[in-house]
Formats: sequence, structure tokens, C-alpha cells
Amino acid sequence: MVVRPDSGDPVEVVHACLQLLDEAFGHTVNAKGYRVLNHVRVIQGDGINPDSIRAILARITEAGYSAENLAFGMGGALLQQLDRDTQKFALKCSAAKVDGRWIDVYKAPATDPGKMSKRGRLGLLRDAEGAYRTVAVPPEVADIERMPLPEGCTHAMETVWENGALVREWTFAEIRARAAAAP
Repeated sequence: MVVRPDSGDPVEVVHACLQLLDEAFGHTVNAKGYRVLNHVRVIQGDGINPDSIRAILARITEAGYSAENLAFGMGGALLQQLDRDTQKFALKCSAAKVDGRWIDVYKAPATDPGKMSKRGRLGLLRDAEGAYRTVAVPPEVADIERMPLPEGCTHAMETVWENGALVREWTFAEIRARAAAAP
């Protein structure tokens, strides 16, 4: 089994994760005297760059854990220092329909409150000045695109693909025109 911690200081989180997994699964000691977890490993992808890899490995080996307990993900920081956190953007599920009822889906990491995601059914509106805002969709509204809008606002999103069918198609010229008109 491989465990993937999510957020927080990678040096602290990986070490704490190894300790918790050691308590739950136990370990053996390899020929070099380092602890190797039984049946479980850790992969760290968030916050990975050459410096954090060195710091993580120094911390865990100092604590007596073998580097063979870890794998490192290919974070954007290994390349141009650009990743989904640069703009604080990630595409996430915010609601799910279970047994005919909508439930909120969200992320609220205790180690990084800045990564908390929006929850519930959401609509994106554009006001008369061109500013965007995210709004909660009331539970009684079945179709977001038919939701009553505040004065001066329009829906900023349009359904393109639904239930396996393409419902809106654009030409390349239309896409270029929209890109040129974007603020």
C-alpha cells in the first residue's frame, strides 16, 4: 500500500506519516540499520524540489528510517517552479449526487488552510463590469443554467458535453475571437 500525504511542510508531514505508519504496520531493520516499514510506503508529490528532497531524506534518515520507504512525485517545482499552487488553482469536485440527493464534497487540509476548496453545487456568474463570482446553487434548482440570477449578471459557464453527448461546438475562429476579447 502507498500513502500519499496531501498538504503542509513536506519535511514535517513525511516524517510524521512514517511514524504513524510505523506504529500501525511495524517495521524491519535493513542491513544498514534503518527501519523499513512493513507492507506500506509513502509517496510525496506536494512541495517537491531538489532542496525539499534533500531535507526530507536528511530528516527521515536522522530519525532512523530508510529512504526505501519513500517515493517522490514529479512536482512542477522540479522544472520551472510553476505548478497548480502558483495561481492557487485546482479543479476539484464540489458536489456529488448520492441516492438522488446532492452532498457537498470538499477539501479542508488541517496543515494548509489556504488549500481549502469550495463546497456544494456552484455557479459562475459574470457581472455587468465583467467581474466573475462564484455562487452557491440553491438545492431546489435542478438546472444551474436556469437558476435565477442577480440583476446584471449572466452565466459565465456553458454546458459543452453532457451525458456522453457534445451539446455545444465552437469553430477555431470563434475560440480565437473569445480569447482576444478576454480581459
